[in-house]
Amino acid sequence: MIAFLPFLLDQEGSTFLALKKDIGVATLAYKAEALELQKQLRHIQSQFDMHTGQALSVIQGRWAQVAATSTVNGHLTDPDASLSVRNLEWTSLGRRWHLKLLGYARICCILEVHEHS
Repeated sequence: MIAFLPFLLDQEGSTFLALKKDIGVATLAYKAEALELQKQLRHIQSQFDMHTGQALSVIQGRWAQVAATSTVNGHLTDPDASLSVRNLEWTSLGRRWHLKLLGYARICCILEVHEHS
């Protein structure tokens, strides 16, 4: 057994060195993968920030559009109300003219009847 002792130590030593080497290689591979994942994460965070900024711009633009539309609609309400009043005035004027014309027509008919009689 003592004769095999150096062989066993050598076998265990080389096995230990091989395991140590494998662990070192695996550790380097995991570190490289971790660095790649961190790089991907930074890229994704950058894209998220960019899309968040774009979304906020769209939302603010939409708010501005709604505010502008409300303002325009508010300004259009005044002329619309004014036009409605004006329309009522013209309608009233038209009715008065119509009544006057009917009155003149009756007077003309009466005059014609008297002229022919």
